[in-house]
Amino acid sequence: MRDLQPGEKRHVRIEVEEEMLYSWNPASLPAPGPDGTIGKWYRVIGGRKIMIGASSADIRLCEQVKIGF
Repeated sequence: MRDLQPGEKRHVRIEVEEEMLYSWNPASLPAPGPDGTIGKWYRVIGGRKIMIGASSADIRLCEQVKIGF
């Protein structure tokens, strides 16, 4: 695959494993997670923000996606 030229667009497909969309519910939270657990990973249903960039300080694309399990 070659690099994009200035102004050129290309569609890409990125597959994400389900576990990559989980959130951590630390035991220090004042309330349990949606499934009643404390200090465990849990699935977040609804919207998630997907960010792409060179680093966390250099985000170049940010999109809200809907997740349904």
